[in-house]
Amino acid sequence: MTANRFFINSQEINRPYSYLKGSEHHHLYHVLRKRPGEKIFLFDEKSTTYEATITKVEKDKTTLFILNSQPPSPQKVIIKLGIALLKSKSMDLVVQKATEWGISQIFPLFTQRSVAKINQQKEAKLLRWQQIAIEAAKQSGQVHLPQIEKPCPLSEFLKIDHPPNKCFLSETGGELLYSVLQKEMIKDKKRPKDEEEGKVFLMLIGPEGGWTEEEQNYMMKYGFKKVSLGPYILRAETAAISTMAIVGHFFIED
Repeated sequence: MTANRFFINSQEINRPYSYLKGSEHHHLYHVLRKRPGEKIFLFDEKSTTYEATITKVEKDKTTLFILNSQPPSPQKVIIKLGIALLKSKSMDLVVQKATEWGISQIFPLFTQRSVAKINQQKEAKLLRWQQIAIEAAKQSGQVHLPQIEKPCPLSEFLKIDHPPNKCFLSETGGELLYSVLQKEMIKDKKRPKDEEEGKVFLMLIGPEGGWTEEEQNYMMKYGFKKVSLGPYILRAETAAISTMAIVGHFFIED
């Protein structure tokens, strides 16, 4: 089914007929060689899914007849990821895996030890990450695309109003993440079903060189809990992917 999934901007949905253009049209026609009469599946940036039939294929667009649509199902837990800016390929990998895991929001962060410097390329990088997220969603069957924010300094990010459940991963100690999440699960079971607290989880991952002591103290000042994945020092992208897998194990439903 993944070969039949395509991304469409919600603004392009104009029932009963809609159009695929640009790279999605190119992929449908020139790569997959789809033809009129074939059925495909679509999803948009709002996580709405559609079933459609190809009615016409032209040089610059594919005409679709929308058969039905399905609104997004609410996510039981919203997981957000703050990640220190990494080198290009590593950052691309984190965005890809975050999308596959259904992370709702990604915050690229400038930190004191960040290696990547993209001040002059913010818009281009943002577009690249968004395209990587779309391709990852198409491949994995995911319909929830992460909202990828513009890179900003850690100091500014911490001043934003964040959920109560927030942690930062540290290589210098801290309670095991697995243990922290187990405790949260126990708390959730005791809360009334209509209580919203605990349904948003924010995790921060540092750069290759780790957080500075000043940054760690600053994060704890703003209520972030210091957590660990264990005794080993992991590459930043490995730490991010491992963290998403552990959090997903606890909170993401089938």
